[in-house]
Amino acid sequence: MRTQGSLEYLVIIAAVLAIAGITAVFLSGVLSGQSSQVSVAACKQASETCKLSQMSSPNDPCISCNAACQNPSTKKEIFVGAVYCCNHTRSDIIYINSSECAALVCNNNQLDPGEECDVNFDSACPGRCVGCKCYICGNNRLDPGEPCDGSIRGTCTGTGSYCSNCECRCSDGTKAGQCSTVAVGGLRCSASGSLVPDSTCPCPRCYSFVSNIGCVYTPNCGLACCSPTQFCCGTTCCSSGQFCCGFFCYSSGTCCAGSYCSGVCMGTTCCQSGIICGGTCCPVGKTCKYTYGFPYCG
Repeated sequence: MRTQGSLEYLVIIAAVLAIAGITAVFLSGVLSGQSSQVSVAACKQASETCKLSQMSSPNDPCISCNAACQNPSTKKEIFVGAVYCCNHTRSDIIYINSSECAALVCNNNQLDPGEECDVNFDSACPGRCVGCKCYICGNNRLDPGEPCDGSIRGTCTGTGSYCSNCECRCSDGTKAGQCSTVAVGGLRCSASGSLVPDSTCPCPRCYSFVSNIGCVYTPNCGLACCSPTQFCCGTTCCSSGQFCCGFFCYSSGTCCAGSYCSGVCMGTTCCQSGIICGGTCCPVGKTCKYTYGFPYCG
């Protein structure tokens, strides 16, 4: 019985301690919230006092804002820009974690707590200070205008693409947006770092642009380069439907032993009339006739 009573007593003590702990956490949160509200109220009041003071003394720095807008235990501002808002009499935008005060502090031509840079104070990142943050290549963070940075690929996700000096490049080293100078032409490096066909990218001599492919080699006919739909004939490019005879292209007739024939071939000889009668080529203007079953030209 005594053992059972001891256990019950210990359980009761544990329950009381647990309730006390929960109560302490709750009160801590409440008090913390109240403390924040009190700090903001004090900062706001100091700003109002500053405004009245500067009416008679415009150059009053309102040093009381320093203490009123700081956390007494950490000696830090209750939020970024709190002191600045206070001594610039902007009590209207002083509230818990005011983003408006933080925006006012930025671009005030001086380095304030939490700022990486400011107007005329950009030695850490010359020319790349945006919103009082340093946007520099190599910080492994995507800053404005950067497609990628370090291990952060961003939009540079094309097959074989890679990030170099915060610029996306295709597998052949071409920068995104530029025509490839390594490939045979007709290819542009896309924003994602993929080589894609582009008819505005020039093809080299004897290459022609083909949709969805890029530049392809075409036969070289001396000084001429044929298109993919043409074929080479000596120093000339013949089109579809034509034939090559000797060194020239023709659309009609035939080619007899390398010589053009407007008629038909009789072995290696050209029959200009195109009429062969009994193994003989009839002269132009004659036709093939028959007498007693024998053919003749007449």
